[in-house]
Amino acid sequence: MMHDHGEAEDILQEVYATAWRCADTFDPDRGSAITWLITLGRNRTIDRMRQHREELLGDDETPEIADEAPTPAAEASEERRRLELCLERLEPQQGRAVRDAFFTGSPFRSAR
Repeated sequence: MMHDHGEAEDILQEVYATAWRCADTFDPDRGSAITWLITLGRNRTIDRMRQHREELLGDDETPEIADEAPTPAAEASEERRRLELCLERLEPQQGRAVRDAFFTGSPFRSAR
């Protein structure tokens, strides 16, 4: 019933802890122990699914609309492309000086 394996494991652990704490409530006249455990698990899973549904819907129950603005990675990629075009227009020595100033903080690194 759960699509998240980790969450299913958490529920199973909760069921076993509940069974341990509430073992005195088990009634063999109503069914087998495995039936009781499965019922505990099913009920706990349904409760968790309802909880997630309420969290997803939230108070205003409006779906979130995707932002169509470029992502920071896309903006950085575009900025880098523009920077590379500008550097290509410089003379090779000037391009090296700009790169050295940017990466080392000093345009005179290669002259030392």
